[in-house]
Amino acid sequence: METLAQRLTDEEELLRAAAPIVEAVRAREDLKAALRHFSRDATNPLRLFGRQPPGKLLREEKRRNRLTAELARLNRSLAQLLPAFERCHGRPFEWQGTDYLRAMQADILALEREEEVANLVDLGVAVTARPSSSNSKVWQHAGSSTPSLSQ
Repeated sequence: METLAQRLTDEEELLRAAAPIVEAVRAREDLKAALRHFSRDATNPLRLFGRQPPGKLLREEKRRNRLTAELARLNRSLAQLLPAFERCHGRPFEWQGTDYLRAMQADILALEREEEVANLVDLGVAVTARPSSSNSKVWQHAGSSTPSLSQ
């Protein structure tokens, strides 16, 4: 019975220690959902036709910039909190059964790749993805044999 009581006390202590991280992770997940929703709405070409309130596109751009800046702030904060939690408690912080630091790093890398590809497309460069021999992606100009960006 004492072992169970000690374990319960340890788990309660862990929950108290993780509270700021849980709050930041929830805020980050909410921001990611808002950005996904915003991105989906912003890519709808029908929104550009018809009557719109003046300045709507400018407000959308400002909102996207604000959400992106807030996400970057949370990423920096969590990049400090999560390793400290892992050092202190001897195990990674998990969110929905996965190591959140690793999942966050994967999210950031995927977002950076999307931005790089979007920038290349904006420049008029046709981009294709193909695996290289080192199991990473190589972004390449379509029809070219030399890679333009390695990841």
